[in-house]
Amino acid sequence: MAYELRFDFQIDQQQLDGLSPQEIFILGFEFSTLYHLFNHEPTAFAMFVRAANSARIRAHARQIGRKVQLGPINKGWRKLIVEDAPASSV
Repeated sequence: MAYELRFDFQIDQQQLDGLSPQEIFILGFEFSTLYHLFNHEPTAFAMFVRAANSARIRAHARQIGRKVQLGPINKGWRKLIVEDAPASSV
């Protein structure tokens, strides 16, 4: 069985260096969850996300026209606030 990526994870060749397979899985799962919420949840929402995913989250939000704020919580975590989706994208 072959698998194909459904979206770009915004990852280059060195971003995952030094991370364990478990950490990489967690980042991918978190991004996949957010991808679904960004594209299927038109109302505003907030959640905590890993700091290592911040750049990918911002890039994806920009790509689909969602406005986000990412505020620091501590070294490894950020608070993500996603605004309502534009009316044209609902």
